[in-house]
Amino acid sequence: MRCYCDCDHERGWEPEQFADEAERVVDEYGFDAIKFNFDLHSGVERDHANRHLRPPEIEHRRAIAEAVVDSYERKLHLELC
Repeated sequence: MRCYCDCDHERGWEPEQFADEAERVVDEYGFDAIKFNFDLHSGVERDHANRHLRPPEIEHRRAIAEAVVDSYERKLHLELC
């Protein structure tokens, strides 16, 4: 059975902050599968009623995923919810 670490954090929404949190849980606890919630407000959303994502919001989330994945040379399973 594979277990993942739910990496919710309150350090901010910059891609590097997500990468730092991912590194912390992988290095400190040895996880190779992690999850971040993307449904939280990041401050760049414009449509708060139905959470429709526009191109800048999609790009911001893509940059977060890229920063996390690029911070590792080994394979890391990343789940974005």
